[in-house]
Amino acid sequence: DPLYGPKIILKAPESLEDELLMGIPSLMELPTKGVFIHIFGKIKTANLFFKLPNPFARGLYESLLVSIITDVKSELSLMLANELLEGFAQNFTKIESAYSAFDYEPKNFEADQEKLKEIENFCFSYFETIKPAIKTLQMAEDRYQALFKAARDAIFIMNRETGIIIDANLEAGKLVECSKEQIIGMKALEMNLFDEGLTDPNMVKHLIDQPPPIISRLKKSTGTQLYLEVTVNEIQLGD
Repeated sequence: DPLYGPKIILKAPESLEDELLMGIPSLMELPTKGVFIHIFGKIKTANLFFKLPNPFARGLYESLLVSIITDVKSELSLMLANELLEGFAQNFTKIESAYSAFDYEPKNFEADQEKLKEIENFCFSYFETIKPAIKTLQMAEDRYQALFKAARDAIFIMNRETGIIIDANLEAGKLVECSKEQIIGMKALEMNLFDEGLTDPNMVKHLIDQPPPIISRLKKSTGTQLYLEVTVNEIQLGD
């Protein structure tokens, strides 16, 4: 709600202390695309907005926010958070008539308690499922980060479904003359480095099996022509 802030629907585990949640401001400017991380004192949250179809809502969808709450010292990265939160959102939106679990006051539409229970069960089962996987994913993430940071090539990592950049290394920042913070969360097409062919999932799949294409781009600060050899790969966090 733009006036009163978000309403907490579910939390897992149930023992999550309310004091922690109270430490997170309810009214603040939030990105509405991609995974983003906020830090509040000793709390770190990774967050993702996603849309849930709802025939009663304005625009025919409900905006939901799913968050992972952890200690500020944890090594929760955007790459790991994206894997966990996107998985949650994709499975949540597959629940039939999930919107019926929520009140919709303008139409006096009361929440279906059985559907709410179904969503609660999904939430808790997802939480239990990812707990043993997080350690394995974190180990893979650590290996990936070590290689990623040491690479001499510019590397951009994009969510193939949304076309949003979820990570970039130092060389990538130098190439597009932006900071990592500026790059993450942008749609790839917003940067003059990319075109439709490099963001379309079908074309990306084709490029994987082809010799690296050469593309030319102008460097903004100098106007000089750059010739770039582009290598495309599809990766999963555990690869």
